[in-house]
Amino acid sequence: MPKADFQSFINSNSMLAKLQNDVDAQKIFDILNEDAQIFAAILAIENGKPALSASIKKIEDYVSKTQSNFSASNFERQAVGRMQKFVLEPFGYVPNDVKKSVNSKIFTVATCYEKDESKATMIIKVMSEEKI
Repeated sequence: MPKADFQSFINSNSMLAKLQNDVDAQKIFDILNEDAQIFAAILAIENGKPALSASIKKIEDYVSKTQSNFSASNFERQAVGRMQKFVLEPFGYVPNDVKKSVNSKIFTVATCYEKDESKATMIIKVMSEEKI
């Protein structure tokens, strides 16, 4: 699956420039951009949950188990939300302005998304195995 990339994310908004050399921001972006996390985020969306809810545990594990400088400031939490949006946009998922509480030590709320086929520039194809 072609991926969004961190540099394009940084270039998407001048306010994000200060994350340019931030190792923790890069790692969190990479977590959100993993195939499994993208699929999990889409499943969360389809079940009426915030997309970020699929990756919260993995992000919290990273922050707690490393020498992370992630401080969970408003800017950093919002940046993670922007990362999630950036990763999902090519698949046609857009924020629907609904925020829901999440069970997290870092985040209090996360944004819900909806599918807008007209915005999709990529599709996900899943092969399945069936017994015959």
